[in-house]
Amino acid sequence: MEVNSDKQEIKNTIKFAIAVNFIVYICVTCFIWSISTGYDSAPDEDLKYKLCNYLCEHSKLPHGGDEKIMDEEWGTSYAFTPYLSYMISSVFMRIVKIFTNDFYSLVVSARFFNVICITLYSFMCIKISIKLFKGIYKYLFILLATQIPQVLYLGSYINNDSFALFIISLIIYCWICGVENDWNYKYCIFLGISLGLCALSYYNAYGYILCSIIIFIGSCLNKKNKIQNILKKGILIFFIAFLISGWFFIRNFIIYNGDFLGLSTSFKYAEKYASYEHKPQNLKKLNSKDNWNLWKKITYKSFIGYFGYLCFLMPNSIYNYFKILFFLGICGSILKLILIKQNKTIESKNEKLFKLVFLISIIIPFVLSLYYSITCDFQAQGRYLMPGIIPFIYYIVDGISTLMDKYIKNKIVKNIIVIIVLGALIVIPIYAYFSIIRYMKV
Repeated sequence: MEVNSDKQEIKNTIKFAIAVNFIVYICVTCFIWSISTGYDSAPDEDLKYKLCNYLCEHSKLPHGGDEKIMDEEWGTSYAFTPYLSYMISSVFMRIVKIFTNDFYSLVVSARFFNVICITLYSFMCIKISIKLFKGIYKYLFILLATQIPQVLYLGSYINNDSFALFIISLIIYCWICGVENDWNYKYCIFLGISLGLCALSYYNAYGYILCSIIIFIGSCLNKKNKIQNILKKGILIFFIAFLISGWFFIRNFIIYNGDFLGLSTSFKYAEKYASYEHKPQNLKKLNSKDNWNLWKKITYKSFIGYFGYLCFLMPNSIYNYFKILFFLGICGSILKLILIKQNKTIESKNEKLFKLVFLISIIIPFVLSLYYSITCDFQAQGRYLMPGIIPFIYYIVDGISTLMDKYIKNKIVKNIIVIIVLGALIVIPIYAYFSIIRYMKV
């Protein structure tokens, strides 16, 4: 028994060492990207830095229409909508400012919070993978969720997407643990905190607030909890979330004449102050078959990695590689659905609930991005779909594992195939860095 115990301890130590080294690798990769690219070489970084700099210099929250943070072309700013990410970035700027006022050093310090967010997101992906998958598929999930070049790129410049990804990973992990533990008060508090932070992160992530309600109520009903207990825990979750985020929306309600989301006021400013070609009514919309085909193409490529202001592409082989993996995963997911209907695979009520909520979590960012391009501005940006990445990768890995288990019986052959895939996923971001960085030098 002691020999087996020692072997298990050694295995656990090795796994821990691998996990630590992987997290360090993610952090170092994002940091290197962050110090290697020029200022404003990523979408709207200048406008985002203005907000971070304002918060750093004035130590107070601005009005969204303050001329110090307004963009002359677009006639608006990022201060109308939640910007907790930029508030935290400004703290890093103030720390660096103690030692230097060098402009680029301050830019890198503002970017550092995004480095941290993607690092923490990667850590949570490891935690989630342990809960969702067994064997070598855990590693496939981790690498697919973190090694898509666009994910690492989000950890290298000022944005709120990376913060949203980290918070979403917290929420999903909380769902899993909450259901496992019948939503004890520990995980109710955890979910409340996560949802409060989500509300202050990014509107594209708000689908997780809806999905949290669905999975909380649905899993409680599956376990036949009393309505009184569901209400008590639900109110606790809401109270904590509101305690963390409510102040921002109350402030918006007061200073923007009832517009607690800030979206209508931002739109009015854009109508009034934007340059002629950037006024809302003059922006290009998604309104034809040709536009739709272009939207799909650019959205997919920028989900995988389309750098700068959608200027720098990777070789087509990389996009095709992910396309093959995604295609196989979707086919495998469809196969699993067929096997479930044929009663060859059994799923519990909570497993079905998770799959439903994951599907909704994928659809919502896609619909929001599509709706924005149709009604407001033709912006085919894959980063708008990033809030759905963990559920999407879950379906892909679950589908690939279904195909492998169905058609490849030899375990060694299966492991070799997956290891080859894992190797490619590690090499691709490194190749992306060296192939793109020469275009975006400091």
